[in-house]
Amino acid sequence: MAGDWIKMRSNLWDDPRVGRLCDLTDESEATVIGCLYWLWAAADQHTEDGFMAGLSLRQIDRKTGVQSFGQALADVGWIAEEGDGIQIVNFEDHNGVSAKRRSMEAKRKASVRKVSACDADKAQTESGSDAELEKEKELEKEKDKKTPPVSPQGGKAKRAAQLPEDFEPNETNKRLAEELGVSLITEFPQFCDHHRAKGSTMKDWHAAMNTWIRNAHRFGRSGNRQAASGHKETPQQRGERMARERGLA
Repeated sequence: MAGDWIKMRSNLWDDPRVGRLCDLTDESEATVIGCLYWLWAAADQHTEDGFMAGLSLRQIDRKTGVQSFGQALADVGWIAEEGDGIQIVNFEDHNGVSAKRRSMEAKRKASVRKVSACDADKAQTESGSDAELEKEKELEKEKDKKTPPVSPQGGKAKRAAQLPEDFEPNETNKRLAEELGVSLITEFPQFCDHHRAKGSTMKDWHAAMNTWIRNAHRFGRSGNRQAASGHKETPQQRGERMARERGLA
């Protein structure tokens, strides 16, 4: 959709998150970066806002040939499961038409600074940067004139947004937390602080909350009562905890 090239940082090899992906999947940096290239290139071709409808963690594993690569991406915060698909976190900061335009503009300005003032206009014309920028501006104008995308269920597709100030866990979140023995009293404030500090944007924040709860259970964080203490709650303790957590609603 956005073009036939994608933006990838030259220091990606040394990014701590790449190292974490290597640890989680037991694969080399070369393999992990190759898998990231496939994911970002596929998103660039098939979505404008980073949401890939119908994609699942199992499909990511199968397409990359790396077991648990999808879950590892979610664990480091590069993707999030949202309803019926996968959201590439902060996709529009690095790819998509607007991000590519910013990248080209920065490259053009850096090139102009290397030549004298009298040769600047000539250099811009010969490089074709201005013509390319104008072409992308026209493409964006045409895109804005089109009808907004429609979701499979009908109606306008949801846009990714930051965590609302009045966001609260819904009944699905609470049931999942109860089933996994995760304390929302502990995990919910951490979830809010984490995503507000990062400025994360999601299409479905309750689906993101479910992912957080599953990770809390999986890694035995403090909210996982049974994993943390090493013993099972008594019926009385479970009843008291459920009563406290339902008070969040």
